[in-house]
Amino acid sequence: MIIGMSVPQIIKNLKETKRLCGKSIIGQISEIAHLRLGKGKLSAKEYYDYRLFDSAFTFEHKKTFVGAWAKGDVYMAQDPQWYGVGNDKALSYLLLQSFGLPVPPLKAIYQTRRFHPGVRLLKTPEDFENWLRDAGNYPFFAKPVAGAFGLDSCYGEAFDPATDSIVTISGEHLPVSDFVKRRGGKDVGGLLLQDIITPHPDITTRIGRRVATARIVTIASDEDIRIHRAAFRIPVGRNVTDNFNLGAGGNGFANIDIETGTLSEMYVGLGLSLQKTDKHVDTGETIKGFQLPDWQRALDIVRLGQSALFGLPILGWDIAFTPTGPVVVEFNTHPGYAMLQASGSGFADAEFRRFFPASPEECRKKYPHILIGTGGRPRY
Repeated sequence: MIIGMSVPQIIKNLKETKRLCGKSIIGQISEIAHLRLGKGKLSAKEYYDYRLFDSAFTFEHKKTFVGAWAKGDVYMAQDPQWYGVGNDKALSYLLLQSFGLPVPPLKAIYQTRRFHPGVRLLKTPEDFENWLRDAGNYPFFAKPVAGAFGLDSCYGEAFDPATDSIVTISGEHLPVSDFVKRRGGKDVGGLLLQDIITPHPDITTRIGRRVATARIVTIASDEDIRIHRAAFRIPVGRNVTDNFNLGAGGNGFANIDIETGTLSEMYVGLGLSLQKTDKHVDTGETIKGFQLPDWQRALDIVRLGQSALFGLPILGWDIAFTPTGPVVVEFNTHPGYAMLQASGSGFADAEFRRFFPASPEECRKKYPHILIGTGGRPRY
């Protein structure tokens, strides 16, 4: 990850960048080296992913971008004692509900040893197969309790008894026995089976039936809670989830004006392949200028949640917009910053550093109740 790409790939990027914007190969290599050794610890791949070769950026601005190797520095103020709260989605739902925050209703959980009040527990493969063969349990959305990036998720729209299979929203047929077999021992915390979230009709018109969420990053200190960044993740093509995943899956995003909830143009891809469009690539409907419904209510929800989760002063909230209001799909203890930097704004800007100084010593002074980094001891 020091370079993040093969030698042939970096040579190709060096040449292509010189061709596109005239920046010399030596100039690119010099910047890559300086940014790799700086606080952002950027790899060569990230240099190109975030288009930091762009002469419109000052070098001071480029230093606000952070790479994967800097994750420990960016999130040093997160208390390790709190990680499990956010990394286990079933547990996080119980906690959020206790705060009075809206979460997606659960239909069932497939896991041998769990207990969850008011939710059906499927403890054996036979239990799970029988549940999947009951047409009354459809539609459902399945996702791992401890998963990330939307991996291994499934939108089950109907059961087809003729083929004994789950029919997904994209029209695939997944045999029940194969689906259950793939889950065996794979999901550490189990598999959540949720009610389908119904998108707000204004959003459905623009991007289709799939759920799209706003990623809202909150940062907190004893004095204040701020909305640091916000972007709307937009599914494209046959994708079931809206995860950006470094642009690899084809999904896009639009930046959100924090004051109004209004979307920017839609971005698709990353780095040299980054493209901008005012319209959704599938529906042809306008994205730029669209105002998310109930935006102020969404901000109230994440601010309340951030206040309650004081051991995690940086959180990334995934908020869905429904006909009855915003819903917390999940919160992330290490919210990815790649998408939030892809359109040209470094994550660790002056506002971020006001809340979270780069020095661990300064952070300890600011957050004495939190285990700073990985080697601290709790202060009781």
